[in-house]
Amino acid sequence: DYLCGDAGGDSLTGGLGRDAFAIGNGTGGMTLEMADVITDFVPAEDVFDLIPSLGFGDLSLVQNGADVVIQNRVTGEFLARLQGVDVPSLTQADFV
Repeated sequence: DYLCGDAGGDSLTGGLGRDAFAIGNGTGGMTLEMADVITDFVPAEDVFDLIPSLGFGDLSLVQNGADVVIQNRVTGEFLARLQGVDVPSLTQADFV
């Protein structure tokens, strides 16, 4: 499945199998509430499709309780909140 929430906070669920979640400049917002909530991201199975002009080095991955918050370190935009995921389980290979 290929999922893109566009601008603002959306709830995205890919379901079983390999999923791709699109994130990039303009797909989140300047508050955590405006980030897309991804309910079932599976590291090493699912991937993030980084929309052009955004690279892995532009991202900040921060643990927030049981979730990971992905933020654009350049603009400060909150891009996604991954429910039930730990930062150490994510690698650069999860971002394409």
